[in-house]
Amino acid sequence: MAKWSDARSAEERLSPAEDCVLELLARMPLLWTAAVRALAGLSSDPTAFRCLDGMEQKGLVGWLRPPLWGRNSPRLFHLTDLGVATAALRRGVDPVQLARSHGLRGEDLLAELPGLPYLAALYELAAGLVPQGGRLADWRRPWRRYYHKPTAKALQSVSLPAYAEVSTSTDRTAPYLLLPDVGERPMASFEPALRGLIGYRAFRRGDLPDLVVATTSERRALAWRDLLEAVRHDKDAAPLPAHVFTWEEVGEGLAGRLPTRLPMKQHVAPFDLDTLEPAGQGRSLPRPVSAGLARRRAGSGEAALELSPDCRELLALVGRHPFLATGDLATLTGRRADTVARLVARLGRSALLRRVGEGELGSAAAGIEVVELTREGLSVVAAQAGLTPAAAVKFNHLSGGGPDAPFGQRRALARDPKHTLGTNRVFVALYCVAAEWQSRGYAYRVLEWRSAAACAQGDVRPDGYGVLGLGPVRYAFELEYDRDTEQRRDLLAKFDAYQRRLTTGRGETFPTLLVVTQNRDSEQRIADAVLTGYAGSGALLPVLITTGARIRADCDGLLGCIWREPVDHGRRHWLVRPTVAPLGYGCPPSEAFA
Repeated sequence: MAKWSDARSAEERLSPAEDCVLELLARMPLLWTAAVRALAGLSSDPTAFRCLDGMEQKGLVGWLRPPLWGRNSPRLFHLTDLGVATAALRRGVDPVQLARSHGLRGEDLLAELPGLPYLAALYELAAGLVPQGGRLADWRRPWRRYYHKPTAKALQSVSLPAYAEVSTSTDRTAPYLLLPDVGERPMASFEPALRGLIGYRAFRRGDLPDLVVATTSERRALAWRDLLEAVRHDKDAAPLPAHVFTWEEVGEGLAGRLPTRLPMKQHVAPFDLDTLEPAGQGRSLPRPVSAGLARRRAGSGEAALELSPDCRELLALVGRHPFLATGDLATLTGRRADTVARLVARLGRSALLRRVGEGELGSAAAGIEVVELTREGLSVVAAQAGLTPAAAVKFNHLSGGGPDAPFGQRRALARDPKHTLGTNRVFVALYCVAAEWQSRGYAYRVLEWRSAAACAQGDVRPDGYGVLGLGPVRYAFELEYDRDTEQRRDLLAKFDAYQRRLTTGRGETFPTLLVVTQNRDSEQRIADAVLTGYAGSGALLPVLITTGARIRADCDGLLGCIWREPVDHGRRHWLVRPTVAPLGYGCPPSEAFA
């Protein structure tokens, strides 16, 4: 058992670099070597490696290696009990209080593991802000402020993932608010934070630190700028001091990309730790203090220790689309069936996925194995997107939990399992035909699949939304899976809602509406409902109708000559050849187009 004399001895033997790394890990546990080098201002990765290796030999740091990036995942470093005590002794604070307030205990580190991809993105963004010769001077995670809104009785709050102060080589610091976007949540989920920032700025009547956003692509960056402008316009406020970058730009370093007008202040001391109670001077260190990972291993945190990127992808997919068959998961992820079966079995043993029991979905699931998220799986999927479980259900429309602990749309989806499983099969069929065309050398790819809950807009509630890509050309569509169970008045109301959206769309480009129904009579019933809503409206919905039997019988599936329009009984293809074929992406033979 470590003693206070060991901590005093370790403190006396700290080199300047080790001293800086010790303070860094006291604020930011689970850092990898390259991040330690950037944030601590060390000269190179080998220098950081030697520093961490020396601290490990002294018993100040430990590490774990979850498969966050697959086989080449780095070691993630954290302070040991002795390391926490040494950091506390240097500051004259209590080690237990320090470990609790900065999330350094074993249970705290386990709680971080489900959201490790998001935490790594946050650390990567912070490291990208540090200029050459600089270092991280202060760190707060999360950054949270409270304020009074004139029109509200309750105290308002605003929260962002982190606040960082970056020190330059001249010992001056610049403050930033950090907001990483890993592309796993809709833009609407960021609106509350941006609105809160504007409200807090108005209450504070002063400048805010610059907001730095990192996102996945230029397309997403443009959506971020539109969102910032829309929130500013809606609140009738001055623009937020915000800068949007892609992750590629973050990797290249942001120091030269940020404006020089940032408010600067004289730097005093690194990591101004919170004022805590003085450290006791007993012979043995109080326990538990830090990262004894074996002390408390339970829940989703322990399961996340073994989660590979493939497992995390599978969990997110099942959360968005519950009741998928295990064979369909292989098609959707592009992996071998036996590989997916092993992943599903591993996630089942970790209680993150559950197999839907016989009888839960009636005869619709007879003879097939379907899966859904558990509550523990929901916690993992939410954390890796930077959301709470409740926010993940609201914004990412996750469902599952089983009959005893359902969340999201689970009850509604289980109420009509034939419709739910049939909708899933249509999208799986599209993935299959896209993979078949890829094997022939054509650049087909399903770019997006949204569930019914995710694509609902007011009275317009399709059963799914998808985007099929052929090189740079994108074909968006909405799906209606019709089982011929709706009354005529319900059908008329449904297509009347689509027609109103088309008529009041103000020049928007509407996706093609694909309707898959049961037989030829059902096709005509759908066509009549569409034409009834069209009468006198001036524009006909872009609707194509077919049956499930035609999809299965045609070798090209949904891309075959199986679709009819409401006004014509003849069959045509869904996709229409572009005016100019996308050079270098391959274009299918002419018979695959109208």
